[in-house]
This record gives sequence, C-alpha cells and structure tokens, in this order.
Amino acid sequence: MTLKALTQKNVIAAGNLFVAESRQFGTSTAIEAMDASSVHLNASLNNELYGSVYTKDSSVNIYGIDGVLSSQNIIRSASEIENAGNIQNIEKYDGKRVISALYAEGEGASIVLNGELNTVQTYSAVSRANTPNFIKIKGNAIAGNGGKLSIDLGNGGTWIGRADDYQDAGGENDKLSA
Repeated sequence: MTLKALTQKNVIAAGNLFVAESRQFGTSTAIEAMDASSVHLNASLNNELYGSVYTKDSSVNIYGIDGVLSSQNIIRSASEIENAGNIQNIEKYDGKRVISALYAEGEGASIVLNGELNTVQTYSAVSRANTPNFIKIKGNAIAGNGGKLSIDLGNGGTWIGRADDYQDAGGENDKLSA
C-alpha cells in the first residue's frame, strides 16, 4: 500500500491523542504491516505519525515523494505493543508492558525512515510502574548523506547491531587507483 501526499504532508493520528512535554502523542498503532506486506508513506514535505509503527514479517518505508528525502518524519507514540517479542513469557517482565514508537519483528521485518530530520519519540508516564522506560534495539542504525544519528537507550536499554554515519564515505580515501 502506498499513501502519497503531493501537496504537503501525511498526518496519521491513532487512538487517543494527548499532549505531554509540549508534544502530541498517539496511544494506538498508526501503521501496521503484517504477513509479507509493504507500506510506503510518501510526502512532499512531512510525514507525521501520532501512534506506533508495527511490522511483523513486513516492511514500512517512510520518505519523500519518488524516493527522495522528506523534509521531516515525526513519530510520537504512547502505544502499547501487545506480546512484543513474547515478553509476557519472561519472568522478570511479568506484568510489564512495552510502549514503543517503532517495532519490527520477524524475518525480513524493517522500518525505514528517510528524511532530512527523523524524530522518533516514545512517551511512558512515570506513574505507570509496570511500564519499563527504556529501549531495546536489534538491528542497524544508519544515517547517510550527512544525516545525524542520535539514540538515547534510557536506563537499562540495550542495542545489538551496528551504527554508521558514513562520514568517511566520499572522502579522499575512497578514490580508486588504476
């Protein structure tokens, strides 16, 4: 499925919307891709999602028109991901919930954000004692073409993967010799 906003921007608001820390968040799933499907969200200016992006064995691509960079991709979520990674079966997480903005699970699952500025924020109220407020990432974080990569894992967060900003690409050392 492809959703194109030729004049300005795509805005998807899911669930209840509320303001926290001067920002708007959605409490449900804004995009869900399942069973080897593919979702493309294209905007000439901005893609704004208030809710989570969830994919299982599928792909979600959020970028500008015709594959170019969008000006900005904004994802703000206070959405609970049900049965995320079968967390309910791990004793130390018994009774806990996963609140996430981006969640990809399964073979070939991917979420790609391609914008000049990508902002991804998750909100979990401090009063939610059964909601861990950290992030666990499995996968690579790439910022190419002068992009900036900044990830705050929070207290207790982990990351398994690779980060690359490609700042060394296109430099003097990349010239091929004959």
